[in-house]
Amino acid sequence: MITMFAKQRPSAIIAAVLLGCLAGTPAQSRAITDTWPVLGSDRDGDCRLEILGNSKLMVINITGLKPGSRAHFGVTNATMKPIDWQVKANASGAWQLIFLPLHYNKYDGTARDYQEKGVVGVSLSSADCKVSTSAQWTREIRVIP
Repeated sequence: MITMFAKQRPSAIIAAVLLGCLAGTPAQSRAITDTWPVLGSDRDGDCRLEILGNSKLMVINITGLKPGSRAHFGVTNATMKPIDWQVKANASGAWQLIFLPLHYNKYDGTARDYQEKGVVGVSLSSADCKVSTSAQWTREIRVIP
């Protein structure tokens, strides 16, 4: 049995193990982000942009694009360098990003500077649609008594 695996490529063995693990996964399992509130949204035809959040992270969901199509994606957030990317929709016509909103290069390394808030602006434009929205965020140190 060991000699049979020794002749296989490591990538083939890893793929077989992963497929075995996925076979036991329920098809209808839900992601934890499914319960997060929608903080901002926009729609243009079939295209839909949503920002979901849990007060620490944001999930940017884009659906309704043509499968495999390319789009221009942008994110702005106060003092950060804006994100300006070309993205490609998956086979279902969707694209997603998990985003941690922060103000970069603003802290002095102490807890007293760690209270922040701001607005995240998100936009996407493709050959078929143009959507944009924004969402407020607040981050602060929580003290547990």
